Amino acid sequence: ERKGAPFQILQLDNYKGYASNIPHRHNYFELFLFEKGSGVHEIDFREVQIKPYSVHFVCPGQVHYLRRSPDSTGTVIIFTKEFYFLPHQMNQGVSEFPFLSGFGNATIEPGDSVFESLVEIVQLMKKELNAEASDSEQILRNYLSIILLQLKRVYSDSKGVISDSRSRNYVVFDNFRKLLEANYIS
Repeated sequence: ERKGAPFQILQLDNYKGYASNIPHRHNYFELFLFEKGSGVHEIDFREVQIKPYSVHFVCPGQVHYLRRSPDSTGTVIIFTKEFYFLPHQMNQGVSEFPFLSGFGNATIEPGDSVFESLVEIVQLMKKELNAEASDSEQILRNYLSIILLQLKRVYSDSKGVISDSRSRNYVVFDNFRKLLEANYIS
């Protein structure tokens, strides 16, 4: 694990590799791929059940707390906004993926076959991370794009999606967020 790296992959195995037993927040995205196990993932004080073959999103600034069963396994992909979204597409990029908005309860159950293809992509990402070759960052960004686009497809089809992010409230919130970002003076 490279501390503070803009992109990391951590394993969720037998409580090793990822400690999250107190509520906390980050300034980066976390994408949890739960392969097996159970428990509760509290995201912004809302409890989400951990189920096999489910994907949970935690966005920058969200408070979360993971209480998972000892037998749970999976992967956490950590990435910063700056790593994935190039500066000129930062705002439009996040709104392209409603589950990266931090609004509502973004949990996706993509089904076994899609989940297995996501796991295959994660294996390719791990190889690329270890290689540290030229253009590695761009290759990792493209793998991440494939994962996000596959999840967006499932999300849009709304098959097996547990989320209230697509309600009218999300649209109002997203418009407000865009106005705030466009007019914020630091």
